[in-house]
Amino acid sequence: MSSRVRSRPAHAASEEREAEAMRTIIGIVGYYGFVRGYPLGPELLEHLNLLEWPEGTEIREMNWGPVAIVQDLQASAVPPARVVLIGALDRGLAAGTVSCRRWAGGAAEPAAVQRRMFEAVTGVISLDNLLVIGAHFGVWPQDTYTVELQWAESGLGDLVLDEIGQGLVPGQVVGERPLTPEARRVV
Repeated sequence: MSSRVRSRPAHAASEEREAEAMRTIIGIVGYYGFVRGYPLGPELLEHLNLLEWPEGTEIREMNWGPVAIVQDLQASAVPPARVVLIGALDRGLAAGTVSCRRWAGGAAEPAAVQRRMFEAVTGVISLDNLLVIGAHFGVWPQDTYTVELQWAESGLGDLVLDEIGQGLVPGQVVGERPLTPEARRVV
């Protein structure tokens, strides 16, 4: 056994640091394993995994609790530089509409975060819950985006029934304008 220390060429170490600096997570958020007809899920995951992505890109299922997802992101040795969350929910748009938005971030009132946490720990999987809880714990990088499909069957929607009862505007997540209008594109 050699006692010699192995080293990598300087350019390899530099490329590794660059890949870490550009770590991107693409997450598919939702109940797709449990809801018949959910438009996202294993099929989308399979197609995304077939594509070639830049070094440092991870495709993840995020069909589990928002608190656990946030804890997983907190435990990561290398935080992501970019996050793209894909989900199907009800924003009051025409069925089949796809919206791409940049998350503007911001802090929710403590009571609003608590409601989202309650929903999360009771099993509600929601893109909005994930965004609010992640923002509260500071896991989202500046480059955080959502790709949202307006689901034709919005009976489950984003499952935030409490907020519907309070008369909040559909799609309002944090503050007055959680998703920047100038970054919203309907394709």
